[in-house]
Amino acid sequence: TGEMMWEKHAWPSAWRSEEVEARIPADVMNRAAVSREMTFSSAAAIDDFRLRQRVYLGEHCIEEWDFDFGFVIPGSVNTWQTTIE
Repeated sequence: TGEMMWEKHAWPSAWRSEEVEARIPADVMNRAAVSREMTFSSAAAIDDFRLRQRVYLGEHCIEEWDFDFGFVIPGSVNTWQTTIE
């Protein structure tokens, strides 16, 4: 449907070492497909940029992935998107 169900703009200043919690609406479980997109930028070069995401349902980790982007070009804006059906 293209409906935006959740979005986060403010990240902690220590995002490299802090966990960022997100509470996604329960209605997302009723969708046939869900797309998620991450857009990031950096004024400076970043070597070996990596992001780890864990999705919990209650106390149980139901999904985990590591995103290895590698080198981030200074001044670039980059987007990573996945669709889960």
